[in-house]
Amino acid sequence: MHRLEQIVILLISDERMADLHRRFLNQSGPTDVITFQHGEIFISVPTAKRQGREFGTSTLAEIELYVVHGLLHLSGFDDRTPVSRRRMRAAEARVLRNAAV
Repeated sequence: MHRLEQIVILLISDERMADLHRRFLNQSGPTDVITFQHGEIFISVPTAKRQGREFGTSTLAEIELYVVHGLLHLSGFDDRTPVSRRRMRAAEARVLRNAAV
């Protein structure tokens, strides 16, 4: 893993996210967060709003989760298998719990 000079977090629309999702992951429709290994974390704000309503959290809480998720990807975490997904969810919970004021 290489050291990044900077990390850029971009808050985007579902339309832009769906385009990125199709172009880079060959999947249709928007998703919550896409992370690129050069340090870009793209977050769909409309998806954060929908997920917040669905899970009973705020849009901001969802965006915070997506930022942590993206940073974990940049740190080498993966969520492609059930085991790696559980590891990532546990790491997300630890980071968010420790960040709470």
